[in-house]
Amino acid sequence: MKINRVILPLNKEVVIEDDIILDKTSRYYSSQMLEDTVVHAKASCFETGDFLTIDLEVRCDLTLQCAYTLEPVPYKLYFKDTIEISDDEKDEDMIYINKNQFTIDEIILSLVSVHLPLKVVKKGAKLPSSGKGFRVLTEE
Repeated sequence: MKINRVILPLNKEVVIEDDIILDKTSRYYSSQMLEDTVVHAKASCFETGDFLTIDLEVRCDLTLQCAYTLEPVPYKLYFKDTIEISDDEKDEDMIYINKNQFTIDEIILSLVSVHLPLKVVKKGAKLPSSGKGFRVLTEE
């Protein structure tokens, strides 16, 4: 998703929508993902002159791996987040980007990675009590 701060009007919201491919070559691809996916992002950009505020709305349909059975589990991911971008490196609470034209694909994919659950369990799946070469003593 390309952002060009030069053409964004001051103090007016501009909405940009784009699809980003999250595939196995991406460094944000998680080991629990079983297939490539399309991440749909909607960005509401508001340029003030000093900084750029982007309200993100991200959704994607993932296929994750069940932690107990290793079977595929469909998982719908949806989240909203706000990022602030500044061209002044002294602004510690904002992302520093000293360019007028840039992409925020990596920021969006890193947010997808952060919002993934640590463990996905398929509905009805039970933790096996034992198997080849292991035995579960407790679930804790």
